[in-house]
Amino acid sequence: MYANILLSTDGSDVAKKGVEHGIALAKALNAKLTIITVTEALPVDYGGGHDSGWIPTQDEVDSYDAACKARAGKVDYGDSTVTVVIAGEFHGE
Repeated sequence: MYANILLSTDGSDVAKKGVEHGIALAKALNAKLTIITVTEALPVDYGGGHDSGWIPTQDEVDSYDAACKARAGKVDYGDSTVTVVIAGEFHGE
């Protein structure tokens, strides 16, 4: 029926219920499961006027990205799962 299932999560309690349901469905159908979570990009403050702001170093950016990926991978989704983390910005209401 379904060979691939894509789930999105923000880590909230409601999303966790959806992920649990998706995992059960993927197992029942023997489908590959891909889980995606979108995180906010590391904020950069370029400053304004006399304010010098703050621009992260590459090490700080890498550390932030690694922490986001580690948080996303904390739940064990099984061997047939790929977890994808994308840095982005929220443009909703």
